Amino acid sequence: MDTKQYTGLGLYLSEIDPQHQGPIWHLQCIIVFCRIHFQRSILKAIGTKIEDQAFGVA
Repeated sequence: MDTKQYTGLGLYLSEIDPQHQGPIWHLQCIIVFCRIHFQRSILKAIGTKIEDQAFGVA
């Protein structure tokens, strides 16, 4: 996405939001939400063995 698409998405979401949050607020929430799901998908793909090794669990 480019900056114009981000701006349009933020404006659209603020228009349909019953609480009338600003476009920046909506974009920040989407980015956090996407980042969390991205990280979860990576952890799911590699499993928990790496996390266990980091803590010394065999």
